[in-house]
Amino acid sequence: MIKSVSAEPMSLAMEKLRGIREQMFNRGLSAYVVPTDDPHQSEYVAACFKRREFISGFTGSAGTAVITATKALLWTDGRYFSQALSELDTDHWTLMKDRQPGTPSIEKWISTYLISGAKVGVDPFLLGYDSASRWKKELIPAGIELQALEENLVDIIWGPFRPSLPVEPALHHTLQYTGRSVRDKVDSLCAELESKTCDLLVLAALDEVAWVLNVRGADIDFNPVIISYLTIHKQGLMHWYVDSHKVPHAVLEAIRYEALPHKLNLHPYSALLPALRQRADSASCRILIPNTASLALHLAVAEPQIVSTTSPVTLAKALKNEAELEGMRQAHLRDGSALVSYLAWLEGRLLQDRAEVSEAGGAARLEKFRAQVQGFVSLSFETISSSGANAAIIHYKPPKTGSKNISPKEIYLVDSGGQYRDGTTDVTRTIHLTPSLASAHLKRCFTRVLQAHIAVDTAVFPDGTSGYHLDILARAPMWRGGLDYRHGTGHGVGAFLNVHEGPQGMSMYRRSDEVGFKSGMTISNEPGYYEDGSFGIRHENVLFVKNAETENQFGDLNYLCFENMTFCPFQVSMLDISLLAKSEIDWLNAYHEQCMDKIGPLLVDNDQAYNWLSLATRPLVVE
Repeated sequence: MIKSVSAEPMSLAMEKLRGIREQMFNRGLSAYVVPTDDPHQSEYVAACFKRREFISGFTGSAGTAVITATKALLWTDGRYFSQALSELDTDHWTLMKDRQPGTPSIEKWISTYLISGAKVGVDPFLLGYDSASRWKKELIPAGIELQALEENLVDIIWGPFRPSLPVEPALHHTLQYTGRSVRDKVDSLCAELESKTCDLLVLAALDEVAWVLNVRGADIDFNPVIISYLTIHKQGLMHWYVDSHKVPHAVLEAIRYEALPHKLNLHPYSALLPALRQRADSASCRILIPNTASLALHLAVAEPQIVSTTSPVTLAKALKNEAELEGMRQAHLRDGSALVSYLAWLEGRLLQDRAEVSEAGGAARLEKFRAQVQGFVSLSFETISSSGANAAIIHYKPPKTGSKNISPKEIYLVDSGGQYRDGTTDVTRTIHLTPSLASAHLKRCFTRVLQAHIAVDTAVFPDGTSGYHLDILARAPMWRGGLDYRHGTGHGVGAFLNVHEGPQGMSMYRRSDEVGFKSGMTISNEPGYYEDGSFGIRHENVLFVKNAETENQFGDLNYLCFENMTFCPFQVSMLDISLLAKSEIDWLNAYHEQCMDKIGPLLVDNDQAYNWLSLATRPLVVE
């Protein structure tokens, strides 16, 4: 637990660091690593696993802390540079801008800064095996040992104030939404095991467990998953390691019925490692453990028995079937009606009523509009409601109290989404309620970002093309204006699952686990531009991948394209029309016509929203 070890006044950041350093000294450690991850390598984690946030004060969803006797460093990516600088106590912490020129990787910094013979401690449950393997390639030649600790040092100083594991009940996700039974999914996974001559599959990723079992939960805010593990034997026997109190009897029976003739047994959450060690007693047992699973799981089994590779669930989950796609289409339409209602309401409050609306108040009001929509379960992430300079903070979170008022004289960016029984949404719109006050520069930037968005939306490409190769389509219009952005262009989106889903993505950085696009995948399309201390712009829709109709098929290849799921107008009055090609104007008019046709019927009982949508979707005519 945190306690003061000195009579001198001490900042909270220093107090926490001193506590960690005492524990390091007692164990002979030269450095201690605190990842963001939970034991399942989740992007977003439950409160009890927010160790990096606790020790550093940085609340972003991505980052790794490294603490030595004299230094405390935080690595995070370009989405969070501004946020990290505002949240870190920079008297004691140093921001390491990941993937920027002059910033070494974590493992490179450790191997350079520490001397031979040094020991680096880490909780093996919080470090993925793939990351640990990469680090060791750098550390071992430098004579530095990566040491897996049995205790988490942050937990020791957090003490009794650390939150408990969540206990939210599970929910059966029925066939009308999933389109595939548990039996069908297990049969295909057993075939994968057979092809790899494996006896057992271990699933640690929470969305993969939820997908296989057709179950959802609420253990992590905004992510409908249950903290648990699942193992599947090559003959179909399943063992689910979960707090049984979270699984209502009716839910368990529904899953078991869907799985027949395969059986499903329940075990305590903590029983997985002993079970793996027991299975590993048989030298002939080959166990497939995904290479993204924790180092701890890999250490529980003798290395010759492990097949460490990509989880067979990852791609299967990404390839949405027609039931999932149709559910997502419908969820996006209803979600679009909520967003249009909010934007119309906001304009009315600020311009007609001359009322004040704070960033947090706007986010709360948008959530109320979503909550009125059929099938709403929760938000899919914490709403980014940011006015003026705050919009330049890519993952800005307005404080619940004391947040800035949304100004009709500044840019306003709202990035938000919902979890619905039939789908997950993620949409960003940037508006200016007094566009006559916007500078020519701001309008040019706004237009360049929309051009980047259109370039991705209209792409046609060979089956299997990676997002790494398509990312330049979005960057090219930005580069023509001397602009760019420090985040990816797109990520996969789950079907009533995690709002960020792989293995597909679209980024200027190549990922080792990335796969090319296939029909049935989803991807967000969200280029942006940000000027610190001034403004931020992002235009985001969710697309799905489908077969394209082309006049030729060179090399007998199938060609793919994108289709929009998200429908909400872009602000025409913020565009610099002189930059737009005729094809881009045609795209915008066609998209707005779809917005009116698809969202309008959902707003017939809301005059304010319907009228706003009618005006916002009027064709842009250029003489």
